[in-house]
Amino acid sequence: MKNTSTLLFILLATGCSNSVEYDREKIQKEALEIAESWNKAWNGDIDIDRIMSLHHKDLQYYWHGKPLSYAGFEEVLKKYVIGVETYNNKLFNPVVTVIEENNVIVGFQLGDSLEDVEKDENAFTLVLTRVGSEWKIIHIHEG
Repeated sequence: MKNTSTLLFILLATGCSNSVEYDREKIQKEALEIAESWNKAWNGDIDIDRIMSLHHKDLQYYWHGKPLSYAGFEEVLKKYVIGVETYNNKLFNPVVTVIEENNVIVGFQLGDSLEDVEKDENAFTLVLTRVGSEWKIIHIHEG
């Protein structure tokens, strides 16, 4: 009986461990897809609605000095970015860290090419939080 209980415990623990790992991999994939979508929204003609749809209403964007809020970030896009530049960036060296089921950190570098990334310091950190079934970017640090 004791051996059966021990075996049952090991099987349950192993099964739970595998399901957590599966969820972690799925979450990492989803987070990377959001980072890619965020990058694509900046490429070509910038679509402000598409960009803003990826962000949480409590967004903090650290860019130059104090953080921008959701409204502040949208204002910067409208005043300074839209129509000024056209980007064609790719994500390089992404690192996805699952904090827990509903919160993830994605770090990466952006550039036209790997050579561009290696000589430039264009790095980003996105913090994602799940709202219902959707991932939203709640914090961005650009460095």
